[in-house]
Amino acid sequence: MGQHSNVPAKFCALAWLHRFTNIGGQVQVCCSSEEFANDILDNQGSKINIRDGLSDEQILNSKFMQDLRAKLLDGEWPELCRRCAITEETGGISRRMYENQNHQARVPTLLASTHQSGELKTIS
Repeated sequence: MGQHSNVPAKFCALAWLHRFTNIGGQVQVCCSSEEFANDILDNQGSKINIRDGLSDEQILNSKFMQDLRAKLLDGEWPELCRRCAITEETGGISRRMYENQNHQARVPTLLASTHQSGELKTIS
């Protein structure tokens, strides 16, 4: 992505715009992080399942997702993002890079709608 100077180095649009639901109904961060503990947890620390009936807003603004976004905003690789980190460290194009390019026009709005804590002011 032709990063603008105000875009954090580890920013990943997927943490703002996406979730992955596997065949068992577990709601996860993305399919690229499947080999890691990537289940999105509710505010009580339990794995979220599609059967729980939570809205996208509840899932995207769960404490788990807020913490994930806060790490990305602080320029840290969350452990479940290791696949993208390794891909980039070895010179490849990661899913993070691809999705950031795809959503490039939305990035300023995503950043503006997010507190430093990772909480979303508005859901895009």
